Amino acid sequence: MIHMTRHDDQVATGAEPLQAAAPAAATGIDAVLERWTQCQRIVGATVIVLRDGAFIYRRAIGLADREAARPARQDTIYRIASMTKAITSATA
Repeated sequence: MIHMTRHDDQVATGAEPLQAAAPAAATGIDAVLERWTQCQRIVGATVIVLRDGAFIYRRAIGLADREAARPARQDTIYRIASMTKAITSATA
């Protein structure tokens, strides 16, 4: 779990630019998130990418809770139940 500081809370609902090392990757991730949210393939998401332990991309988009109309934030905790098995096996 990542501890978000007060400063992080101030920017928790929007996108932060990727470091200059990978601007094309940021554009690609943004495009997929926008498209999937607009076509309602996903309600919302929080994406954090680290390289060598440093944040290079952070973005929250859409809703964390559709029924409560609560926006997704960078510190949103999602209930993913048994989906962790698939994620763990995909990264192994």
